[in-house]
Amino acid sequence: MPMSGYLKKLRNQVGNEMLVLPSAGVVIKDDAGRVLFGLHADRDLWVTPGGLIEPEEYPADAVVRETWEETGLIIEVTGVLGRSEEHTSELQSRFGISY
Repeated sequence: MPMSGYLKKLRNQVGNEMLVLPSAGVVIKDDAGRVLFGLHADRDLWVTPGGLIEPEEYPADAVVRETWEETGLIIEVTGVLGRSEEHTSELQSRFGISY
């Protein structure tokens, strides 16, 4: 997925300052226990579906939206798996919740 409109607007306002970006992701398993991964558009890396939490959006709603945008799947969140922190570059750091 390309950069969201919200992130573009934020980046235009703060320039090259460090951003801490709240994000949400999901682990989707099939009946055989296989996990769904997709190839990240910008980083040549296999990842689970997910992305940024938009302003005033609940994390669980964000992961449902991101999963639909990235895979076309409509999912139901059944619980929290964990949290993560990642410094993706000198310009941004992510704090995430996984479902």
